[in-house]
Amino acid sequence: MVLLIANINLSYSQDSNRKLYSKFQDLVLLKRDYEKYLYYSINYPSDSITLKKNSIFELYKTQTEEIKKSPDIYLKYIKSELKKKDTSNLKLTVLYKFLNLNDPLVINYRTPYHYIKRNDFLKVIKYSLFDRNDDFLPTEFRGLPVINIDDYNGYNKLKPNEFKDAVKFILNKISCSKEEVAYIQSKQNPEAIVDIKKYLDKNGLNQESEKFIKWAIKILKTDKEGRYSLGILETIYQLNQMIESYEPRDREP
Repeated sequence: MVLLIANINLSYSQDSNRKLYSKFQDLVLLKRDYEKYLYYSINYPSDSITLKKNSIFELYKTQTEEIKKSPDIYLKYIKSELKKKDTSNLKLTVLYKFLNLNDPLVINYRTPYHYIKRNDFLKVIKYSLFDRNDDFLPTEFRGLPVINIDDYNGYNKLKPNEFKDAVKFILNKISCSKEEVAYIQSKQNPEAIVDIKKYLDKNGLNQESEKFIKWAIKILKTDKEGRYSLGILETIYQLNQMIESYEPRDREP
């Protein structure tokens, strides 16, 4: 009998937790939908899109307010979940941002940058809605003090000393400005820095390869979200070079 009661209580607790987490899933879904129709309203304006955007905004606002007004339920649940040592919570399972299907770079190469780990998702909710008392979730989770950016920029996937060795190699090979050195030594996009070393290992250092690396670093410095890999930039650079060197057949030599 005692075992039966314990199993019933456990089942009830799990069901209750699922229902609470579903509220957060609804919240982030409304966030993405609002971002989507905000994008559409700017790029494809129409009365119907504006109406839809405003309607979703109200639903998003209501859902946020419902969660914020019950910290004894939702904040308590978040704190309880964050104490658990469940490895499934460390996977990129939550689609946090609007996935723009009109952006081929994002779809083909950097789709994962829209995702956040379940534990980090709960941390963002706690930090923004309860600690800071924000009206809505932040558009971008990267850069928040509760997020370890190394978990999202590929640094933790690298072999020991791989990043440091790449930094040393690049700085010994290429003459860089203070700004370029600061970026190369930072951990903003360690994978890209390691890829630069691999690119130089493969192509050698010459006028053209140095020109590309300088161009790539200029873009990577401003890429705070980690959307671009060196491979993507190499493709873009090559296309630009082809366009610049193209001459129509009917043009006089």
